Formats: sequence, structure tokens, C-alpha cells
Amino acid sequence: RGEPIWLSAREFSVLRLLMQSAGRPVSKLHIEEHLGQWGDEPQGDKASDTNLAEVYIHHLRKKLGRDRIQTLRGHGYLLAS
Repeated sequence: RGEPIWLSAREFSVLRLLMQSAGRPVSKLHIEEHLGQWGDEPQGDKASDTNLAEVYIHHLRKKLGRDRIQTLRGHGYLLAS
């Protein structure tokens, strides 16, 4: 629509990760490890103990539209073309 969409730095980081994976699903664990590189999010014993991926995917879907990011059960998330 030509309107700007404002993303937080972390939202943009997750979107960029999805874009770089063009056509390949990105696992929840990979997204959480990517977000863990920021160093200021609470972490459990492992990244899969959190729901960071779901939180940022939810934020992106609200801003970009629900159909832009697909969930592939057992594989991860895929940015729709």
C-alpha cells in the first residue's frame, strides 16, 4: 500500500532472517538462537525453553498481515512471497 511499517530492531532482525532464508523454513530454535545473540533476553537452560520466536512472529504478523508468515508444523516459519 506504500505506507511505512515501523519495526523494532528485533522484529526487523527476525524479518531479515526470514528473508535471507528465501523459500526455506526457519526453525523456532534458529530464530530463538538468533534473538539470543542480543544478550538481553531472559534465557532458560536452552533457547527452546522460551517463546521468543512466537512473540516476534506474532508481532510481525500483526504488522505485515497474517498471511505473510506461514507456520510449517515441525519445520518452522516461512516468509510467503
